[in-house]
Amino acid sequence: MRRQTAFIIRDESSQSVMHDQALLLEMLIYQLGQDLVGAASFGQEVLSKIAEVRPDIIWLDNPLKYTPDGFSIAQQIRKIYNPVIIGLTPGSRERRSRRRLSSSRTGSLQREPSGFTHCFSKPISFSKVKASVQGAV
Repeated sequence: MRRQTAFIIRDESSQSVMHDQALLLEMLIYQLGQDLVGAASFGQEVLSKIAEVRPDIIWLDNPLKYTPDGFSIAQQIRKIYNPVIIGLTPGSRERRSRRRLSSSRTGSLQREPSGFTHCFSKPISFSKVKASVQGAV
């Protein structure tokens, strides 16, 4: 069985905090049994890297402090192909991000304007993320 591949898009506007969070996210990815195939800070090169490696799951730190924000990046990725995109948000934005997701009658997630498959607030709960990610792929 092929292992799932993962890619991280980071907002590195706060270096010391983000370094710790990035390490924790990488540990989570490995605990979920995914292979990390790339990571990048925001920029145009992100979309070309993602198009090149086409990971199964993209972990996107939202909001990015640049334009376009994480929602726009997710929408641009969806124009390339359709991976699982997990948005990581500060707690205050989680409800707004979740509102952009809706469930169909069959229980599968419909991607709304956010482009995210799932959205979690930081700090993230391993058990909650694990259950959601394993069900999405």
